[in-house]
Amino acid sequence: MILKIRAYGSQDWWIYGEVRRIHHELVKKERIEEDYDLCLIAEDTKVDEFLRIILRFVNGDEFGILTDSIAYLCNDRGETIEKIVA
Repeated sequence: MILKIRAYGSQDWWIYGEVRRIHHELVKKERIEEDYDLCLIAEDTKVDEFLRIILRFVNGDEFGILTDSIAYLCNDRGETIEKIVA
């Protein structure tokens, strides 16, 4: 699968390929304080709710993303399977 995320304040996209599994949840700003790096990101914005996305890649690696943007989960051909909104 492929995950596409709109970059902050621009027309750019962040694209992650070879995704095997994805988990996403809405997270309130006050719940982010448990993770120092995520807390720093959250301080720079006025948004109170974020989308936390955890990706597991085909090779077994995991990667976490915190965004207040729109994400699209796509099949390997780039066709949208699901729209994920914060």
